[in-house]
Amino acid sequence: MASFIIVKTSKRSIDDKQVKRKIEQLTIYNDSSELRKGIKPETFVSYDDCVFFEFGFEYNWEYPTVEGTSYAKAYHPVKILFIAENFIAIEGISEDELSIVKRFLEDNFVPEIALEPIPFDDKVLRTVIDNARDVFEIEHAPQRKGMETIDRLKYAGRGGVTHSTIHEEYGDEPIARTKVDLREVAGETRVTFNQKGTVTIVQRSEAREIIPVLKVVVERIIKPYAVQATLQRRLY
Repeated sequence: MASFIIVKTSKRSIDDKQVKRKIEQLTIYNDSSELRKGIKPETFVSYDDCVFFEFGFEYNWEYPTVEGTSYAKAYHPVKILFIAENFIAIEGISEDELSIVKRFLEDNFVPEIALEPIPFDDKVLRTVIDNARDVFEIEHAPQRKGMETIDRLKYAGRGGVTHSTIHEEYGDEPIARTKVDLREVAGETRVTFNQKGTVTIVQRSEAREIIPVLKVVVERIIKPYAVQATLQRRLY
Protein backbone atom coordinates (compact mmCIF):
# COMPACT_ATOMS: atom_id res chain seq x y z
CA MET A 1 0.00 0.00 0.00
CA ALA A 2 1.27 3.46 -0.90
CA SER A 3 -0.27 6.86 -0.11
CA PHE A 4 0.43 10.11 -1.97
CA ILE A 5 -0.53 13.75 -2.02
CA ILE A 6 -0.53 15.63 -5.34
CA VAL A 7 0.89 19.10 -5.93
CA LYS A 8 0.72 21.30 -9.00
CA THR A 9 3.53 23.33 -10.58
CA SER A 10 3.42 26.15 -13.11
CA LYS A 11 4.89 24.12 -15.95
CA ARG A 12 6.41 20.76 -16.68
CA SER A 13 9.09 20.54 -14.02
CA ILE A 14 11.30 17.78 -15.29
CA ASP A 15 12.08 15.35 -18.08
CA ASP A 16 14.30 12.28 -18.34
CA LYS A 17 17.45 14.16 -19.30
CA GLN A 18 16.95 16.78 -16.61
CA VAL A 19 16.40 14.26 -13.84
CA LYS A 20 19.51 12.31 -14.84
CA ARG A 21 21.53 15.50 -14.57
CA LYS A 22 19.88 16.29 -11.25
CA ILE A 23 20.70 12.85 -9.92
CA GLU A 24 24.38 13.48 -10.56
CA GLN A 25 24.13 16.72 -8.61
CA LEU A 26 21.75 15.61 -5.87
CA THR A 27 22.65 12.00 -5.15
CA ILE A 28 22.56 11.27 -1.44
CA TYR A 29 25.87 9.43 -1.73
CA ASN A 30 27.68 12.69 -2.48
CA ASP A 31 26.22 14.57 0.48
CA SER A 32 28.92 15.13 3.10
CA SER A 33 26.54 16.51 5.75
CA GLU A 34 26.27 14.77 9.10
CA LEU A 35 22.67 13.94 8.26
CA ARG A 36 22.55 13.28 4.54
CA LYS A 37 19.68 13.84 2.15
CA GLY A 38 19.24 13.43 -1.58
CA ILE A 39 18.15 11.15 -4.41
CA LYS A 40 19.03 7.45 -4.54
CA PRO A 41 20.03 7.16 -8.22
CA GLU A 42 19.35 3.42 -8.46
CA THR A 43 15.62 4.06 -7.86
CA PHE A 44 15.17 6.18 -11.00
CA VAL A 45 12.42 4.92 -13.34
CA SER A 46 11.14 6.61 -16.50
CA TYR A 47 7.85 5.14 -17.71
CA ASP A 48 4.79 6.32 -19.64
CA ASP A 49 5.76 10.02 -19.64
CA CYS A 50 6.44 9.94 -15.90
CA VAL A 51 9.62 10.07 -13.84
CA PHE A 52 9.94 8.23 -10.54
CA PHE A 53 12.72 8.31 -7.95
CA GLU A 54 13.28 7.94 -4.24
CA PHE A 55 14.34 10.92 -2.19
CA GLY A 56 15.61 10.16 1.28
CA PHE A 57 17.00 11.84 4.36
CA GLU A 58 18.79 10.73 7.48
CA TYR A 59 17.70 11.67 10.99
CA ASN A 60 18.70 10.95 14.55
CA TRP A 61 16.66 8.14 16.05
CA GLU A 62 16.27 8.26 19.82
CA TYR A 63 15.85 5.04 21.77
CA PRO A 64 16.10 4.04 25.46
CA THR A 65 18.83 1.82 26.89
CA VAL A 66 19.74 0.65 30.38
CA GLU A 67 22.30 3.44 30.58
CA GLY A 68 19.83 6.08 29.37
CA THR A 69 18.86 7.57 26.01
CA SER A 70 20.96 6.68 22.99
CA TYR A 71 20.91 7.91 19.41
CA ALA A 72 21.46 6.31 16.04
CA LYS A 73 21.11 7.43 12.45
CA ALA A 74 18.06 6.25 10.55
CA TYR A 75 17.05 6.68 6.91
CA HIS A 76 13.61 7.76 5.70
CA PRO A 77 12.78 7.02 2.02
CA VAL A 78 10.10 9.03 0.19
CA LYS A 79 8.69 8.13 -3.22
CA ILE A 80 8.48 11.05 -5.67
CA LEU A 81 6.71 10.95 -9.02
CA PHE A 82 6.67 13.66 -11.71
CA ILE A 83 3.53 13.08 -13.77
CA ALA A 84 2.97 14.18 -17.34
CA GLU A 85 2.81 17.97 -17.59
CA ASN A 86 2.96 19.76 -14.27
CA PHE A 87 2.05 17.55 -11.33
CA ILE A 88 4.16 15.93 -8.64
CA ALA A 89 3.05 13.07 -6.39
CA ILE A 90 4.75 12.87 -2.99
CA GLU A 91 4.47 9.82 -0.78
CA GLY A 92 2.27 10.45 2.26
CA ILE A 93 4.35 11.44 5.29
CA SER A 94 4.03 13.61 8.40
CA GLU A 95 3.86 17.40 8.16
CA ASP A 96 7.41 17.80 9.48
CA GLU A 97 8.74 15.26 6.98
CA LEU A 98 6.74 16.82 4.15
CA SER A 99 8.34 20.20 4.85
CA ILE A 100 11.77 18.61 4.24
CA VAL A 101 10.65 17.08 0.94
CA LYS A 102 8.89 20.23 -0.25
CA ARG A 103 11.95 22.35 0.51
CA PHE A 104 14.16 19.93 -1.44
CA LEU A 105 11.82 19.97 -4.47
CA GLU A 106 11.32 23.74 -4.35
CA ASP A 107 15.03 24.43 -4.09
CA ASN A 108 16.01 22.09 -6.91
CA PHE A 109 13.08 21.66 -9.30
CA VAL A 110 10.41 24.37 -8.89
CA PRO A 111 12.19 27.36 -7.29
CA GLU A 112 9.41 29.88 -7.88
CA ILE A 113 6.44 27.84 -6.58
CA ALA A 114 5.39 26.97 -3.03
CA LEU A 115 4.17 23.39 -3.30
CA GLU A 116 0.85 22.75 -1.57
CA PRO A 117 -1.27 19.57 -1.61
CA ILE A 118 -4.42 19.68 -3.73
CA PRO A 119 -7.45 18.86 -1.53
CA PHE A 120 -10.49 17.00 -2.87
CA ASP A 121 -13.82 18.74 -2.35
CA ASP A 122 -17.19 17.03 -2.43
CA LYS A 123 -17.56 17.56 -6.18
CA VAL A 124 -14.25 15.83 -6.91
CA LEU A 125 -15.02 12.88 -4.62
CA ARG A 126 -18.41 12.43 -6.28
CA THR A 127 -16.69 12.46 -9.66
CA VAL A 128 -14.44 9.65 -8.40
CA ILE A 129 -17.48 7.61 -7.36
CA ASP A 130 -19.48 8.32 -10.52
CA ASN A 131 -16.61 7.23 -12.77
CA ALA A 132 -15.50 4.16 -10.79
CA ARG A 133 -15.80 0.60 -12.01
CA ASP A 134 -16.95 -0.35 -8.51
CA VAL A 135 -17.30 1.37 -5.13
CA PHE A 136 -16.28 -0.45 -1.94
CA GLU A 137 -16.55 2.24 0.72
CA ILE A 138 -17.99 5.70 1.30
CA GLU A 139 -17.54 7.84 4.40
CA HIS A 140 -19.71 10.91 4.91
CA ALA A 141 -19.40 13.95 7.16
CA PRO A 142 -23.17 14.38 7.63
CA GLN A 143 -24.71 17.82 8.00
CA ARG A 144 -28.44 17.22 7.88
CA LYS A 145 -30.70 18.10 10.77
CA GLY A 146 -30.84 15.40 13.42
CA MET A 147 -27.25 14.22 12.80
CA GLU A 148 -25.45 16.98 14.68
CA THR A 149 -23.77 14.45 17.00
CA ILE A 150 -22.56 12.21 14.14
CA ASP A 151 -19.04 13.09 12.99
CA ARG A 152 -18.69 10.32 10.41
CA LEU A 153 -21.03 7.85 8.72
CA LYS A 154 -19.28 5.03 6.87
CA TYR A 155 -20.58 2.06 4.93
CA ALA A 156 -18.35 -0.53 3.28
CA GLY A 157 -18.78 -3.82 1.48
CA ARG A 158 -17.44 -6.17 -1.15
CA GLY A 159 -18.54 -3.73 -3.82
CA GLY A 160 -21.60 -1.97 -5.16
CA VAL A 161 -22.24 0.10 -2.04
CA THR A 162 -23.80 2.85 -4.17
CA HIS A 163 -26.68 0.44 -4.90
CA SER A 164 -27.50 -0.03 -1.23
CA THR A 165 -30.49 1.37 0.63
CA ILE A 166 -28.16 3.20 3.05
CA HIS A 167 -26.62 5.07 0.11
CA GLU A 168 -30.07 5.95 -1.17
CA GLU A 169 -30.81 7.52 2.21
CA TYR A 170 -27.48 9.22 2.97
CA GLY A 171 -25.69 9.50 -0.37
CA ASP A 172 -26.35 13.24 -0.67
CA GLU A 173 -24.38 14.00 2.52
CA PRO A 174 -20.87 15.53 2.09
CA ILE A 175 -18.22 12.89 1.33
CA ALA A 176 -15.06 12.67 3.44
CA ARG A 177 -13.52 9.52 1.95
CA THR A 178 -14.18 6.81 -0.60
CA LYS A 179 -12.57 3.58 -1.84
CA VAL A 180 -13.11 2.62 -5.47
CA ASP A 181 -11.87 0.49 -8.34
CA LEU A 182 -10.76 2.93 -11.03
CA ARG A 183 -12.35 2.25 -14.39
CA GLU A 184 -9.38 3.34 -16.50
CA VAL A 185 -6.81 1.09 -14.76
CA ALA A 186 -6.43 -2.46 -16.07
CA GLY A 187 -7.42 -5.11 -13.54
CA GLU A 188 -8.92 -4.42 -10.14
CA THR A 189 -7.00 -1.71 -8.35
CA ARG A 190 -8.56 -0.35 -5.18
CA VAL A 191 -7.77 3.29 -4.50
CA THR A 192 -8.95 5.52 -1.66
CA PHE A 193 -9.42 9.29 -1.83
CA ASN A 194 -10.03 11.66 1.08
CA GLN A 195 -10.83 15.34 1.60
CA LYS A 196 -7.25 16.24 2.47
CA GLY A 197 -6.09 15.12 -0.98
CA THR A 198 -4.49 11.81 0.00
CA VAL A 199 -4.61 9.06 -2.62
CA THR A 200 -3.89 5.55 -1.31
CA ILE A 201 -3.22 2.68 -3.69
CA VAL A 202 -4.07 -0.61 -2.00
CA GLN A 203 -1.69 -3.58 -2.41
CA ARG A 204 0.61 -1.68 -4.75
CA SER A 205 4.06 -0.36 -3.87
CA GLU A 206 6.43 -0.83 -6.84
CA ALA A 207 7.08 2.06 -9.23
CA ARG A 208 5.63 0.38 -12.31
CA GLU A 209 2.48 -0.52 -10.34
CA ILE A 210 2.04 2.98 -8.92
CA ILE A 211 2.77 5.02 -12.05
CA PRO A 212 -0.24 4.02 -14.21
CA VAL A 213 -2.64 4.47 -11.28
CA LEU A 214 -1.41 7.94 -10.34
CA LYS A 215 -1.32 9.00 -13.96
CA VAL A 216 -5.02 8.13 -14.29
CA VAL A 217 -5.76 9.95 -11.03
CA VAL A 218 -4.03 13.09 -12.30
CA GLU A 219 -5.28 13.04 -15.90
CA ARG A 220 -8.89 11.99 -15.26
CA ILE A 221 -9.66 13.35 -11.81
CA ILE A 222 -7.27 16.01 -10.56
CA LYS A 223 -6.30 17.82 -13.75
CA PRO A 224 -9.81 19.03 -14.69
CA TYR A 225 -10.29 20.26 -11.12
CA ALA A 226 -6.82 21.74 -10.66
CA VAL A 227 -6.95 23.86 -13.81
CA GLN A 228 -8.52 26.61 -11.70
CA ALA A 229 -6.28 26.06 -8.67
CA THR A 230 -4.21 29.12 -7.76
CA LEU A 231 -0.46 28.61 -7.57
CA GLN A 232 1.30 30.24 -4.66
CA ARG A 233 4.50 32.12 -5.33
CA ARG A 234 7.34 31.10 -3.07
CA LEU A 235 8.44 33.56 -0.40
CA TYR A 236 12.19 33.56 0.20
